[in-house]
Amino acid sequence: MLKHTFSQLKVFSSYHKSYSVLASILENPDIGNKAEVKGWVKNLRVQKQLVFADVSDGSTATKLQVLIPKDISPDDLTYGSAVHVTGKLSKSPRGQLELKADNVKVYEQTTFRRSLEFDIHL
Repeated sequence: MLKHTFSQLKVFSSYHKSYSVLASILENPDIGNKAEVKGWVKNLRVQKQLVFADVSDGSTATKLQVLIPKDISPDDLTYGSAVHVTGKLSKSPRGQLELKADNVKVYEQTTFRRSLEFDIHL
């Protein structure tokens, strides 16, 4: 009975999952096609016209670089934010896999402090 319930739950959850697990994207990249990724921003670099975000979902130690045009970059996108990104998979000039975003949704934002939480007395 319990085994049957777990198998139904697994089928239900995989049936309704619209995004891809990062490990499967990295294992079998479908270059040139759309992809959806949910994860956390592990690194964020803001340039003049692009925002580069390294996203990880915990399924692998490797992060996926996401290129976000500045005009669609959410104002609340910060280091550690939980995000849902859709876009097109491509290869960078160095041959690394990247996702060129056409939509970015921030689910949860973190308030990361760049200063020390306590005083250091030397």
